[in-house]
Amino acid sequence: MSATLKPTDPQPGEPGTSFAGFVVYREMPPDKRSLREVGRRLGRSESLIERYSSRWNWVDRACAWDREQARLSSQTQAKAAADWVDRQAEEGRKLQIFAMAALNKYIDRDPEGRIIGVRNIPLRDALLMMKLGSQIERAAAGAEPLGAVDSEFVLAAADAFATAFQEVNSIEDQEQRAAAFQERCLAAVGRLLAGGDGDGS
Repeated sequence: MSATLKPTDPQPGEPGTSFAGFVVYREMPPDKRSLREVGRRLGRSESLIERYSSRWNWVDRACAWDREQARLSSQTQAKAAADWVDRQAEEGRKLQIFAMAALNKYIDRDPEGRIIGVRNIPLRDALLMMKLGSQIERAAAGAEPLGAVDSEFVLAAADAFATAFQEVNSIEDQEQRAAAFQERCLAAVGRLLAGGDGDGS
């Protein structure tokens, strides 16, 4: 047999009627394959179909077909799973970016752009969004299961953000100040998610 010839291909010298019967046979569900049924579908005698099957190794070739289909199915499922993980991680990152944009709206600044406090409105939604986004991204990467978002995290994050507000006030450049604030907030959230304190202790 040629090195490139597959068991599921027509074999050298195999009659066309045998290969046609084999195709019918291999396409049946593995637990329902029947030479009698092949003969019925092709209008051939069962004894002829049995001779074809024996002579041209239908059973082994059908098993090779099953293995190939299982391999292809596994590859397809693996790719679909990988695509899903990528989508979940991307959605998690988007949530975190959106949360930071929302948090910036809660900040009061002086005329020079320095942070002077937080408006008297709830931060909970943005904080929950940030944690959920991070959890989704980490879960997609297999770092941790997607758990519940608790109120303790919200309070701890709010404290950490208040500390960050004070730390960046001394930075004169407005863009550098905003970047430093975001960096400190994200770092605090990372520490909280890792089970530490938002202030790094």
